[in-house]
Amino acid sequence: MKLLKLYSNRDKFKTVNFNTNALTVIIGADHKKEKITNEDQEKTTYNGTGKTLILVLVDFCLLSNKMDFLSPLKCDISLDFIEDGIIHTITRSTENQDRVIIDNVPYDKITDARKKLEEILNFDAVSQITLRSLLPYYLRYRKSAFINPIDPGDGSKEHTWNYIVAYLLNLDIQYSKEKIHLMNKLEEQKKVKRTLQSRDVKQ
Repeated sequence: MKLLKLYSNRDKFKTVNFNTNALTVIIGADHKKEKITNEDQEKTTYNGTGKTLILVLVDFCLLSNKMDFLSPLKCDISLDFIEDGIIHTITRSTENQDRVIIDNVPYDKITDARKKLEEILNFDAVSQITLRSLLPYYLRYRKSAFINPIDPGDGSKEHTWNYIVAYLLNLDIQYSKEKIHLMNKLEEQKKVKRTLQSRDVKQ
């Protein structure tokens, strides 16, 4: 999958064209001077130039959960990408965020649109890895994602990180899968234990 273009029907939105033959580097122009020490030294910063917003909008077009802060934009955001030599387009409204159009076919449920996107990208259902579970490892725009290089900052648990990292490194994921299964069973047992203890206290 290669990203081609990020654009919108909003007049003020500047189209972003991605480099398909090399790495795309997005930097900000000198934006403002900022005091950074008690001595009032100044430095050039690059805040407010839209670098993080581009990641957010790519994530949005790749069918993230709802982003309510985008609703005031009242526009459609589109992302063109190429997979297996075929160009595809995803368009999503910032107002009605459940409505998605993929290759001119509308979807009224985000879950149906995700299934179609994973079909286009040839995701293996057997591995139980989804596009949405992988993206936080690439699209790191939340502050929590920079604390731990393995933790994507999406609230998932450590045994899930290990499973996905093993998948990304093309390692045998069977052991990680078994660990997730055991950890889930352990969590269920803990819930049952807490429920029984709660009943004993009430009695």
